[in-house]
Amino acid sequence: MCGCGALCLTRFLMRRPFYLDGKQVESTWRKRQGIGEKFQSSGQALLEKFLREEFSRIGNVRAAEKAFELRITSLDLPFVGVIDLIADVDGKRTVVDFKTANAAYQEHEAILSDQLIAYQLAEPEVEQTALCVLVKTKEPKIEWHTAARSG
Repeated sequence: MCGCGALCLTRFLMRRPFYLDGKQVESTWRKRQGIGEKFQSSGQALLEKFLREEFSRIGNVRAAEKAFELRITSLDLPFVGVIDLIADVDGKRTVVDFKTANAAYQEHEAILSDQLIAYQLAEPEVEQTALCVLVKTKEPKIEWHTAARSG
C-alpha cells in the first residue's frame, strides 16, 4: 500500500473476490451485469463498518498483496501464495488474511488454519497471524481471529 490510509485500504478491500453459490464472480462482471444491489449494499455496509470501527486498529502497514514463495524439499515446485496484509494490528506485527463469510467463524479456525501457517512460514518475524472476517449477515459484523505462532 502506498501510505494513503483509508482510501488505499478501501481500494484493496473492494478488489477482494466475491463468491456466489460457491463460484467466484469478478467484481467488474457483477457491475456490468447489474447483479445485486443487495450484494453491493451488503459489501458497502461491511466496508463502512470496517473503516468506522476496525481501521484504527491497523498501523505501520508493511505490505499489501505480498507474493511469497516457499521451497519445500519434498516438492519439485515451490509453494506460492499472496499475503493480503502485513501490518501492526493492536500494536503487534501481524499477517492478516481478509475473508468474507455468510456466518461467523469459530474461534479455533485461525489456530488450525493451514493458510495462516503457510503465511507464518513466509513471514517468520511476525508476532501473530489473523483472520479478519467480514460477515455478511443482516447486521454486518467484523470478526478478528488471531493466532500467535512460535518457532
